[in-house]
Amino acid sequence: MKSQPQLKTQQIQPIVQSTDSPLTKKSIMLLFILLGLLVITVSVFVGIQIGKSQITNTQRVVLEPTTAVIQEAFDQKVAPTIETTASWKTYVDSENHFIFKYPSNLNPQQNKEFLKDIYSAFISFEGDNNSFSLYVSLGNSMEGEVATIRSQTEGHINTTLVKNEAIKIDGKDGWLLEYTPEKPVQANISRIITSNGENVIVINANANIIDNVISTFKFIN
Repeated sequence: MKSQPQLKTQQIQPIVQSTDSPLTKKSIMLLFILLGLLVITVSVFVGIQIGKSQITNTQRVVLEPTTAVIQEAFDQKVAPTIETTASWKTYVDSENHFIFKYPSNLNPQQNKEFLKDIYSAFISFEGDNNSFSLYVSLGNSMEGEVATIRSQTEGHINTTLVKNEAIKIDGKDGWLLEYTPEKPVQANISRIITSNGENVIVINANANIIDNVISTFKFIN
């Protein structure tokens, strides 16, 4: 009996899929791309916020000095700088027996015809914010002139009386009336009243210049 030929069997190896399949690699790459975009987005957002903060801080730094500059300009309008009286010009009124100094940039204008039955002299010193006027009133006492000024000012002009006091001008009696206007862009208005023994002299000026004018005011024979 013939023996049957033996068949050789081949061992079949199981097919194992590689973990590094193209699909998995693409997924990983996509994941890295998404993470990268997320990082970029966060960085841009943080950068924008930092930029806004820096702009805000810069605006604050700029606004504060700007406000200070505006305030300084406002203060100068209310109380302009006064040059030393040494460089001022001298005004002489020999008829009414007085002299005083005034800022050199002002121009005195006499108007003797202005209510000549009431004033023996009316002089305006025109120029800038330091402009002022002076008049010599006839037929009135110093006390009467004070009462007249107050009656014509208080209740008729939007001001508040802040000073009402006796003073000395070149050794003679005088009186100071100072008013604060309701509009803050205007300086206080001072009215100095004194007498040369015959007539009453009244000076109307801003409070920031009146002291300088009075310090140079002298009576003459």
